[in-house]
Amino acid sequence: MRRHAPWMLAVLVITGLFALSYVEMQEPARSPAPTLDLGRHWQADDVERIEIRHGTEAVVLKRHGHAWRMGGKPVDAQAVSRLLDDLKRMQVRRIVAWNRAHDRELGLDDADAREVRLFASDGTVLWHVRIGGQAQDLTSTYLRVQGDDRVLAVDKTLRWQVLRTPEAWLAREKTGGNQTAEAGERASSRD
Repeated sequence: MRRHAPWMLAVLVITGLFALSYVEMQEPARSPAPTLDLGRHWQADDVERIEIRHGTEAVVLKRHGHAWRMGGKPVDAQAVSRLLDDLKRMQVRRIVAWNRAHDRELGLDDADAREVRLFASDGTVLWHVRIGGQAQDLTSTYLRVQGDDRVLAVDKTLRWQVLRTPEAWLAREKTGGNQTAEAGERASSRD
């Protein structure tokens, strides 16, 4: 029995460390918050400009009639529509934190967060949120509405939408099947 004691002690210590690391990796205390008013008193048609900021870098999307542009270039309208729709329809799954104490681990600190501002045609801010990391469930995102210290987990994966590079926001040129076939024929006729 004495020969096995060090091994049993080692197994218990390792098991305890795994249990402790599991508990530490869990999200901060949560509470349900299904009906919070997030200040979304805007409609997608009211939004004329979207700014997504990270530090000094910014992606600015502007509406021109029914089309969206970035620096004069056409923007992927579906991506903009999806972002606005997700921001408007998202529901709060839970309150993750009641203050800024967990900002770093939730991706809401200055190093990781993305500021999203929606503007009306007269330049007034319709809505302003700070989007943090993706939650451990991989289907929700941490978010803070401007003027509120609470961190919310919302039911959308907004993080990946706001991490788009400026090039990823641009509309892709459409190429028809005939153009590709014609280009292939021209290449094979040159051989």
